[in-house]
Amino acid sequence: DYTRRATAEILRLEFPTMQEKSFTCPKCKTGKIILRSKMARCDHDGCGLLVFRRILNKELTDTHMEQLFSSGTTRLIKGFKGKKGVPFDAAVTFDAEYNTVFSFPKTGNGKKK
Repeated sequence: DYTRRATAEILRLEFPTMQEKSFTCPKCKTGKIILRSKMARCDHDGCGLLVFRRILNKELTDTHMEQLFSSGTTRLIKGFKGKKGVPFDAAVTFDAEYNTVFSFPKTGNGKKK
């Protein structure tokens, strides 16, 4: 009897659901972007937009993903590591085919770092 009451009480509990932000796919302009723990993808059949969260051993946060899908670029992200282990800072942006690429900050004299 106790088990039934406890189970019924647990089943009546309501848990707040997380409000997920929704982004229109920048590639197909039709689908919605689904953010997952390891990647984000468009839900429209045939679009194929896929963005992995881990880039060069750096994990993109939800904020980075929101920036990328809302404006097409992130703010400057510090701590990427190149092939030789040399750290660098860059923004992540989309190229013309909606692949993720790095955008490097310009120095004071107008040249890229």
